Amino acid sequence: MARSVFAVLFALTLGCQGETVGGGDGTGGSAGAMGGAGAGGTGTGGTGAGGTSTGGTSTGGTSTGGTGAGGTGGGGVAGPGAHGSLPSGYCCTSDAECRYRNCRDFGGVKMCSDSCTTQDTSCNAAPNMKCDSVAEECVPTGTPSCIPASQWVSGTTSIGGCCIATGDGHAGEECQGNLCMAFGAIENPFICTHACDAPKDCPAKYTCNSFTKFCWPIASTYDCQ
Repeated sequence: MARSVFAVLFALTLGCQGETVGGGDGTGGSAGAMGGAGAGGTGTGGTGAGGTSTGGTSTGGTSTGGTGAGGTGGGGVAGPGAHGSLPSGYCCTSDAECRYRNCRDFGGVKMCSDSCTTQDTSCNAAPNMKCDSVAEECVPTGTPSCIPASQWVSGTTSIGGCCIATGDGHAGEECQGNLCMAFGAIENPFICTHACDAPKDCPAKYTCNSFTKFCWPIASTYDCQ
C-alpha cells in the first residue's frame, strides 16, 4: 500500500516520460521526467558515445541473473559510478547504485527498476523489461535476468550540461548521472542531473529534492551548459 501511494505521488510530481511539466520554482516546481522535448528553449547536446554492450550471466548470492544486452552512454565510468547511475535491468546490490534509487528483487534477481507510467519505452534501457502500470515501475517480462553492473558505462556530461530528451529509457545516457530532465518553467531546457540521498550530494546552485531524490536547480529559470 505504501509503495502504491508513493508511485502515485511520484507520477504527479514528475509526470510521465516524454513530457515536460511546467510551473513552479526551482525547488518546488515540477520536473519534466526523462524524455520528450521541452517546449521552447530545449537544450541541445550530443548523444552518448559508445555502442552496445552484451550482458553475460550474472550471479549474486543465491540468485543467478540471465543474459541480456543493453546500451551504454560510453566514455565515462564503468558500473554505478559516483552518483549511482544504473538504469532498469542492470544488476544491483542496493538502491544507491540505481539512478531512480530503486533496486528491486525479482524472483531472487536484484536489478535496478526505473519509475514509469504506461509507456513501455520508458523501460527499454535493457531488453525484456516492461512497465507495470499498477506499481509504476519497470519489471522483467518472463524469467528475471539482469545485465552485470560492470557493463554499464556512464556518459561524460556533468550536471547542468545539455542533453537530448529521447523520450525513452535511454534518455540521459550522455550524462554522468544517467538522468536528463527539465525542471520548473516549461521554457527551461533539459539538463543532465543525478540522483541524491542528501544535500551534500548536489553541487552549488542545486538542491537535493527530498521526495524525488534528484538534484534540482535552485534557480527558477536556467540554461544548459
